Amino acid sequence: MIYYSHVNEDNLVEKNWMDQNFFQNLICIVGSGERVLGIMGHGSLEQIFAVDSNVESLYLLELKLKALEKLSVENYLEFIGINPSKKRTITFDLLKKDLTSSSRFFWERRMHFIQKGIVYIGHFEQFLERFRPLYKCFLGKNFYQCFEKSTSDIENFPKGRWNLLKSIYSQKWAFKLGGSKDVAFISNDANQSIIPDGLQSVLDQNEVKKSFMFHLIFKGHLEDMKPEYLPPSLKFENLKKIKESLTNKRIKIHFQHEDILDFMLKKRTSLLGNTFYSFSDILSFGDFDFLVKLIRSIPEKGIQSGVFRSFIRNRISENQTQTLSEKMKKMEDLSHLESTKMYQVFGFEK
Repeated sequence: MIYYSHVNEDNLVEKNWMDQNFFQNLICIVGSGERVLGIMGHGSLEQIFAVDSNVESLYLLELKLKALEKLSVENYLEFIGINPSKKRTITFDLLKKDLTSSSRFFWERRMHFIQKGIVYIGHFEQFLERFRPLYKCFLGKNFYQCFEKSTSDIENFPKGRWNLLKSIYSQKWAFKLGGSKDVAFISNDANQSIIPDGLQSVLDQNEVKKSFMFHLIFKGHLEDMKPEYLPPSLKFENLKKIKESLTNKRIKIHFQHEDILDFMLKKRTSLLGNTFYSFSDILSFGDFDFLVKLIRSIPEKGIQSGVFRSFIRNRISENQTQTLSEKMKKMEDLSHLESTKMYQVFGFEK
């Protein structure tokens, strides 16, 4: 199952932390592939290890990268679904010969995904699509004025209905009823209230028009966002840099179908040069002890730096932050820079 296919994390945080140094290597959990794209425009990169225990995530990233390499940036955005297109199946027929055989086999049997646009095919994106008409009907037109102005300036803002919707989506049963199978959302130890609380913070700070998450949840697309507010993985200039790197074969990309800790334990002694680690919301799928093992697996040579996140499971406590800090040269809480207001985000250097 492809759990996420669109931007679901604010990868600008990773990009800005990474840009503080020069890195030859990137080790990145794939997910939707958007975080890989968001940071692979880094000028000194020589190789990327795209790691995921879900092989379908690797197929998604492979198709996105091949499309960006072979198409213009404009046509890439049309093919993946960001911009409208009626030619996606024709475009895929031109791309498929350059895919690995297993990836080509996967996508040829899912042409309805290609036609829809691959940024909208994930389990999370389909969950949102299923309920978006209900949100629109329940909240009404006045609510959607928040994309243009603050709630205090909206006449008859539906505060009661908005609070009720937040209350519903603070409960695990709401996600289960909606068909979510993602442990990041429905585990017994998940604090679902973090999601509506984050959305409320975006509203309170009048940042709705800048929030890709608000646009995806309530509009289902990013077409109305100003270019300067788009995530790095969808910014035209960043995509041009990545395309040039792919076309010139400047960056070697390794697709690794395995658990991130298993990969680290095998690979940690063989990498030369500085390495950046993008561990995503690793704590949605592993506990604190797993994170400690992962940090310990990072070698202590050159510059070893990265970012990890916590979503609504296994949130990092002050004591745990102190424990991790003792193992680092530098560790910084970057959560205040994260635009969805839902994640804890930490940058580190070992």
